[in-house]
Amino acid sequence: MHLYYPNALQPEKWVRESSGKMAQVSEMMRYFVSAKDLENPELTSVNYTGTWNRITPWLPWMLMGQTPGHCLYMSTMLKSDNINIIPEHIREFSEERYPGMLSAPTEDYGPSISSLEYYSREQTPAPPLKD
Repeated sequence: MHLYYPNALQPEKWVRESSGKMAQVSEMMRYFVSAKDLENPELTSVNYTGTWNRITPWLPWMLMGQTPGHCLYMSTMLKSDNINIIPEHIREFSEERYPGMLSAPTEDYGPSISSLEYYSREQTPAPPLKD
């Protein structure tokens, strides 16, 4: 998916954090699943492996402003019914600090906001650079 939308961090206010008036982001996902599982009407969920890639402007905390460039994320992803596929040290860290991330939500948790919107709500603009 290729997105182009007004940046929550407008450059007039967020001089050092904003990549510009518009944010251009691309996300590419690839899923590998069993065709047999997909065709099985008894299953409400199927396991998969895949890749997730994202091209996005500089992250606001990098203070790159409108300097040309971008960030590239490349990752693998998977879905399994067995939590034990997560390495023990990562599972323990998650259980201690982010237990809600180890299971699907059971109720609506409100509107989804972009990381730029979240940043604009939680941070204040960095002071301008001195000449």
